[in-house]
Amino acid sequence: MEAMLFLRVSGLTLLFGAFAALVYDGIRLVGSPGRGLPLTSLSAQLDRAPDAHDALQRFFLDNAPSYLWNGIVEPLLVLPIFLLFGVAGTLLFLAGYRSPPPEIVGD
Repeated sequence: MEAMLFLRVSGLTLLFGAFAALVYDGIRLVGSPGRGLPLTSLSAQLDRAPDAHDALQRFFLDNAPSYLWNGIVEPLLVLPIFLLFGVAGTLLFLAGYRSPPPEIVGD
């Protein structure tokens, strides 16, 4: 029961982060017309923090097989943040979803 609640809360938190990232990209789109569609990738945000990208790479290479970083994580970093957080949040929320109890209707 608590695990289901944790999954739903984590999913909603990621969905909120996806919405915030979409708003951020939308503000950049309105603020710079004629420059195309500015979608912020996770790697672009990690490059703004000192050593964040290197620390993430080091974590995966030290604790997991190298094909996990090279084949899965690194290609995902170039996707827009709202897409990554939105898909992950939706999957977590649906994993923790409980169907409501059936309604009993009496005469």
